[in-house]
Amino acid sequence: MIVWYAPSWLWGGQFLEWADAAGLAAYAVLGTAKALDYGVTPVTSALMGIVTGCVGGIIRDVLAGRPSILMRPELYVTAAALSACLCVAGTLIGFVEWMVWAISALAGFILRGAAIRWGLAIPSYGRGQ
Repeated sequence: MIVWYAPSWLWGGQFLEWADAAGLAAYAVLGTAKALDYGVTPVTSALMGIVTGCVGGIIRDVLAGRPSILMRPELYVTAAALSACLCVAGTLIGFVEWMVWAISALAGFILRGAAIRWGLAIPSYGRGQ
């Protein structure tokens, strides 16, 4: 709600991108961990975590009226996948849960942050190349 009433210069820069990176990583881990707690298989749990993490960015783009981040070549889904897969792997190995969650979320945040900072992207398909 703050975004609707605050001046655009407060949230129009990189702050929103970095906040979204934190949310992406955190919700990818939370979605994965919750699915694993419900007894869902590891691959499905990772997919559920990826979807959970990415939906926040989709909703943001729809509300902002801009093209979806999923259609741009930026590393977005890849960061969510890293967080979700690390969460599944750490849980299956039997590491301490809070440590798995923290490391998984941090890894996804670092990857997304690197994409924001240095413009890392997945190569796009181009005809005739």
